[in-house]
Amino acid sequence: MSCSISPASAGRSWAAGWLRLALLFWMVFATACAKRAYESPPPPPPPMDYGYAEMDDMAPAAAMAESRSSRSRPSPKRKSAAAAPPMASPAPVGAPPPDAPAEAVPAATTRKIHYAGFARLRVASVEESTDQLTVLAKELGGLVESVAGPVVTLRVPVEGFEASFDAVTELGDLLDRSITARDVTEAFTAVDLRLSTARRTRDRLVELLAKAEDEREKLALIEEIQRVSEEIDRLESQLRTLDSLASFSRITVQLVPRQAQAWRNRGDDTAEMAWIRDLSPFRPDLVSHGKRLSLPVPEGMVQLTPKRRFIAEGPEGSRIWSGRLPNDPAGDGAFWVDAIQTRVGPEFATAEVETVGGFTLLQLTDRGDTPYTWWIAVRPRGKWLDVVEVYFPTPAEQTRFEALVRAALEAAGGAA
Repeated sequence: MSCSISPASAGRSWAAGWLRLALLFWMVFATACAKRAYESPPPPPPPMDYGYAEMDDMAPAAAMAESRSSRSRPSPKRKSAAAAPPMASPAPVGAPPPDAPAEAVPAATTRKIHYAGFARLRVASVEESTDQLTVLAKELGGLVESVAGPVVTLRVPVEGFEASFDAVTELGDLLDRSITARDVTEAFTAVDLRLSTARRTRDRLVELLAKAEDEREKLALIEEIQRVSEEIDRLESQLRTLDSLASFSRITVQLVPRQAQAWRNRGDDTAEMAWIRDLSPFRPDLVSHGKRLSLPVPEGMVQLTPKRRFIAEGPEGSRIWSGRLPNDPAGDGAFWVDAIQTRVGPEFATAEVETVGGFTLLQLTDRGDTPYTWWIAVRPRGKWLDVVEVYFPTPAEQTRFEALVRAALEAAGGAA
């Protein structure tokens, strides 16, 4: 059997290779110029007292202690949510002193902060409370993002987040609460820089296409323009997601019927096992306070804190977050999944176990007509235990991201 390559095919291959090499040099040059021209945001302003922990700005140990403290000690209710003072907006980046002369005032960039709140309420009727939350969301200038059984997720304007959260907690007996504030300015800036570079690259390609005379070169340019255009669409989607997260805060409310058990019984858990009962699909804070564990970001999600804890989120509330905890007591994936399922599994309608890559994956599905799904994947690596959690707020969101999340777990590598 003989194999031959036609001169036309060889010519197209040579033209495509030459073009990609030229574009590589151009993109490196454009990115370097953009970094010099783009003003990097200065360090964040000093921490402000919001009355709760800014989780990403605290040391891991202090943050975990504060998080557990706020969950085990519900705050007293205010007399009126409407009377609550508005939450102070973060100071603009690079803002000058008040007495600075007018000509010295630089162009300030407002930091983008994503606020997320969780409240667990004991109520007389889940259905009636769901209706009340729907009405309240509209009164607050927001909307209901999703309803999955007893879990209702609201989106409210960031300017009134604190008052909105207080109003939500007035609808029942507050059993548990958690508030986090994450600065997504760095993520926004990084994506915006890549988008600017991609747009300039596409403009350059269009200019080359207009001047090209060789048909092979034109075909290669058109192919490259299409690829860069797809990258631009993806980056624009990420920017919209980050901007939405910074403009509309998310409040997740878990409604618990009065006759149901209000608290998980810790039993005789040792200190090493106690973290399992603190796991929650609505608070991506416990595991994220361990050592950093990076994963590929599923397509359609955006990483909130590129250089800190790994948390990626989609526009409709799907999330994936990860961390690395001590593997103590030392056990394999089956041991840890069994420990987790024994403690939290009875609260869910179904619990299924499988292996994905090097992870042992526990899939928990809530009860209800439109249930949410919570994945907990574990992977022992010597003295450390890799833990990945995934939250799908609705079956539709699970359909959208399930294959992508599985691919991210597969790409994370096998067991050590």
